[in-house]
Amino acid sequence: MKKIILVLVLLALVMPAFADEATVLPAGVLRTYIVPVYSFATQKYDAEGDAQDISLEGIPVEKVTLFNLGGAIEYGVNDWISAAVQWTPGQTFTTKFDIDSTVPIESTIEENLTAKGPAEVFVGAKFQIVGPKAPVKNEMFRIAAATGVMVPAAFNYDAEQELANFIALTGGSATATNAGVTKNAFGLGGRFYADYVINKMFFFNLYSQFKYFLPVAKEKTDIINYKNALLAGAKEVNYGYELTLEAEPHFKTMVADGVELSVGVPVTYVMTPNVKYDDAEDADTDTYSLYVKPSVSTFLMKLPLPMELKLEYDYPLMGKNVFARNNVVFQLKAYMKF
Repeated sequence: MKKIILVLVLLALVMPAFADEATVLPAGVLRTYIVPVYSFATQKYDAEGDAQDISLEGIPVEKVTLFNLGGAIEYGVNDWISAAVQWTPGQTFTTKFDIDSTVPIESTIEENLTAKGPAEVFVGAKFQIVGPKAPVKNEMFRIAAATGVMVPAAFNYDAEQELANFIALTGGSATATNAGVTKNAFGLGGRFYADYVINKMFFFNLYSQFKYFLPVAKEKTDIINYKNALLAGAKEVNYGYELTLEAEPHFKTMVADGVELSVGVPVTYVMTPNVKYDDAEDADTDTYSLYVKPSVSTFLMKLPLPMELKLEYDYPLMGKNVFARNNVVFQLKAYMKF
């Protein structure tokens, strides 16, 4: 059972999709995002960091896919402060498990086993400290910091009921719905951005993010953590923190009147510590992943509603206790001036 639940828990964690450069919006500018993500995996990284085939209690899974839709709203408070409400990953709408057709319960698993659910919402603000219009004026370097809170969105999720549904699924009579929600915990977050501007076309970006999640009642987590906390006699699950580090060379240039082309190749590292049940640490539940995420975007500045279109492909390089998941990420951004 643990292997199947692990599929559900890890599958719905989609990589962040927002640009991580040390810029902010101009004063009075509103930017909205729509971010659809198609994700698939045929392997997972085990506790030793080795890539393994995916299996459900020994049943081979050829491929796992999902579709997630997120979004955001950002507003330039002034020329060096932006406020934001970001929801990416957002809502996972569909999940599909491609099971070997010779498995007797193949159709039951494919039709009923799901990893749907909403992720947390980030609410915060970004401050440019060093930059052309920042408190510390500089044209060569841009430095920014952001802070905010994570608010859980799966208000009606009940891990106890989902575990019962999951157990019933083995007999083909129930669906383990919403089993792939993320941490579903309140949290505090901080971000740091630094750009070195080489010239008008090139800059190099460093980005880091630290999220600390508050302990959450076991009934509001996922079914594996609920089960483990129940066995440990614990009331709460403590996920600890999540650390992201990223480096990106970035190129942009005007290719036509009012049309800007941008290309970036970020390398992203994400890690989490062992999960705790009350104060007891669960060994070998720590994770890390390393991705390269090339992207290309076009900014159409002279439309009645200026828009930016971005396409990104996330390719896994290595990891531990995570899926070797490929993500195809599209962003549609619209700009409005008030």
